[in-house]
Amino acid sequence: MTRSLPESIACCFYNDKPYPLIIRIQNIAHCSFERTVLPRQILRFETLPNAVLEIRSPKNATSIKADQISCQRLEAIPN
Repeated sequence: MTRSLPESIACCFYNDKPYPLIIRIQNIAHCSFERTVLPRQILRFETLPNAVLEIRSPKNATSIKADQISCQRLEAIPN
């Protein structure tokens, strides 16, 4: 049984890079979402519409700067 967050959106992230990426949501209180996404892997997840996904690669893993994308842009199209 899958539990949905209240007013959540289903998202889909595809790693098109030839190396693993680390993604995490940091702007939502009490949310501890962090995953490693392998090359050519698709990750589906649910989150709140105002969530921002932070994307780190091995090239910038130790730096402060990371790419960010709104989870609304990753919203999956329902079948």
